[in-house]
Amino acid sequence: EKKAKGVAEATGLTLQQSKALVNEAKAAAAATDIRLATTSDILEVQKASIKEFGVANMLSAEQAANIADIGKSFGIGAKAAADVTNEFMRMGMGGTEAANALQDVSADALKAGVSIGAVTTDLATNASEVAEFFAGNVKALRDAAVQAAKLGVNLKTMSSVANNLLKFEDSISSQFEFQALTG
Repeated sequence: EKKAKGVAEATGLTLQQSKALVNEAKAAAAATDIRLATTSDILEVQKASIKEFGVANMLSAEQAANIADIGKSFGIGAKAAADVTNEFMRMGMGGTEAANALQDVSADALKAGVSIGAVTTDLATNASEVAEFFAGNVKALRDAAVQAAKLGVNLKTMSSVANNLLKFEDSISSQFEFQALTG
């Protein structure tokens, strides 16, 4: 009852809807393939998704449990995992695809020897701002986030550099046009 009230307050769902979410999260947490995520972690993922998209069934309890479990497994926590997954879903992925992409980017960061937390925080914070450069290509965004971390910068910095290069190109182009017109 207490958890359901907390979910209802955090999401704007009815108490009955919140109770159903809590019961589903409890069942998902008890699943044998979920190792680290607790009911609270699963609810954290669901609350973040509901807040982000305004839809109560955007993620199933099983999907939320998987996302929370991935977040716990890689040491970033359920909330950070939910934030990154929400960014991937905003780019057009479904819940399961987004969870797989989260697992892939976490593994890529680990393989590259960079902080998984830094990469996922960068994605959660800056993905919507730089999405225009990736046209819905989540793999390219994931790769860019890992590369940015290897360079010691974030996606926002890389975006700024790219924009400045485009401005420079426009400036050069304008200068040539001006010279062509004025002789």
